[in-house]
Amino acid sequence: MSKPLATPKPQQNTIVVLKITFIAEVIKWGILQNPFKGQLPRKTEVVMEKLNTLLPEFIETTNMRAFVSEIIEQVPEIRDWNLSQVERERGVKVDDENRPSFAFTSLYDQIKPEYDFIDIDALKQNVTRSLEREAAEYA
Repeated sequence: MSKPLATPKPQQNTIVVLKITFIAEVIKWGILQNPFKGQLPRKTEVVMEKLNTLLPEFIETTNMRAFVSEIIEQVPEIRDWNLSQVERERGVKVDDENRPSFAFTSLYDQIKPEYDFIDIDALKQNVTRSLEREAAEYA
């Protein structure tokens, strides 16, 4: 009696992107999500320098979402984009326990840019999707 054939594991696709593409996507989405429309997010040059130091020239991963999240969490200047201008002026920190977790708005509310912020989870998702699309075009 012969052994049953093992079912092959589905192969995970490796995603390969360039360091410069990763950095460009982070900055692009930072600009697009910035409440001060048309402006660079705070400390953009520092963010670019830190990403340039952290990242290899060629990024290879099977889980782009996890990779993007891990890298962004290592750059405090990106995490600080999650603070509004008013919060920064008051000395509030991203991990401040007294900072409200949620802000409620409606479709009709017009939040002033100085009270708005860049949603870091949305930034991670947007960067991930853009990089996956970019990699798929060259696969």
